[in-house]
Amino acid sequence: MIDSSTIDPAVSRAMAEAAKAKGAIFVDAPVSGGVNAAAAGTLTFMVGADKAEDFEAAQKVLAFMGKSITHCGQVGTGQAVKVVIFSFLCVCKLRMSSFLFIIFLSFISWFTFSPSFHIWPFCFWSARSFCSSIKTRVVVSLKVIIHF
Repeated sequence: MIDSSTIDPAVSRAMAEAAKAKGAIFVDAPVSGGVNAAAAGTLTFMVGADKAEDFEAAQKVLAFMGKSITHCGQVGTGQAVKVVIFSFLCVCKLRMSSFLFIIFLSFISWFTFSPSFHIWPFCFWSARSFCSSIKTRVVVSLKVIIHF
């Protein structure tokens, strides 16, 4: 049984115990990537499996849907890893919002600033994609905020 929901790691462990009592194998494999990655078959799975052979069996199925499939440890660790990664990304995006607000308040044009953005050490793929997807909305939103 492969559970790709994002739930509490303790729930995953309890589900694994229930599955084991019925003679089934359980792995938690929370997913990341969104609709486009799902359509392209390039989802990311963070897998918690008690045994290497359980992970390998799940990996064969998940490979039809995903490009990156990582064994994180025992059942529940896939959930924990996803929470940690997404918490980190949320903090990064919050900081990016602060930086963009400072840039706007300093009257620096986004188009002046963005070419040098790649040299910033915190600018990994998520921050870059976050900024490229929102740059127009941020400028418009900030103008609305300033006018009120």
